[in-house]
Amino acid sequence: MLAVKNFFMPEKRVDSPRFSRMPEALMRSIRRRSLRVKRTKSLVLVNEKRKSDSFVNSQEWTASRGVTELRVGVLGSPDSGKSALVHRYLTGAYMQEESPEGGRFKKEVIIDGHSYLLLIRDEGGSPEMQFTAWVDAVIFVFSLDNEISYNTVSNYYNKMSHYRNSAEIPIILVGTQDAISESSPRVVDDNRARKLSNELRRCSYYETCATYGLNVERVFQDACQKIVG
Repeated sequence: MLAVKNFFMPEKRVDSPRFSRMPEALMRSIRRRSLRVKRTKSLVLVNEKRKSDSFVNSQEWTASRGVTELRVGVLGSPDSGKSALVHRYLTGAYMQEESPEGGRFKKEVIIDGHSYLLLIRDEGGSPEMQFTAWVDAVIFVFSLDNEISYNTVSNYYNKMSHYRNSAEIPIILVGTQDAISESSPRVVDDNRARKLSNELRRCSYYETCATYGLNVERVFQDACQKIVG
């Protein structure tokens, strides 16, 4: 009789004794490889956590070692782009939303071969006496497409001068380009920006773009350098 194979019933699988058990050497190799992958993933996660922790609002500004502090205040109107500037510097990423309440952040920096703890205070409003007494340097920020943010710089500078001699404080003026577009063109030209920087004593001027990172690092590096002297 002709045997007919049943295609609807799976054939019984018979494991070959030769392959029923994985060689011990191969198992050890796989375990080592798996452990290396886990360690690599853990290292990546730790590095990402450290990076994100840079922008955690920290009330506790304490150095683990005896590191000299550099205190930098950041001032500007809510639509100046100052929070995006700080976020880009700390994380290397762009944040479109502004933080109306500001924040306090820290980062270890190297200036002239020496380590310092940079304390950044992003002020949510106008400078008060405590803020003015605290800072070693101030970064004033305005948006190049926003007239109000430009005028706010002078107002904040004058208020700060009531509490402390502004000649004592190194100042950086920053014009941000992030909001410039066809529908929102530049309204503060270079001449007006330079004029304002001349009115602010001990002042350097930069135009930045937090979207692409243009001059962001230089702004904070210059502020730290002015403090150190």
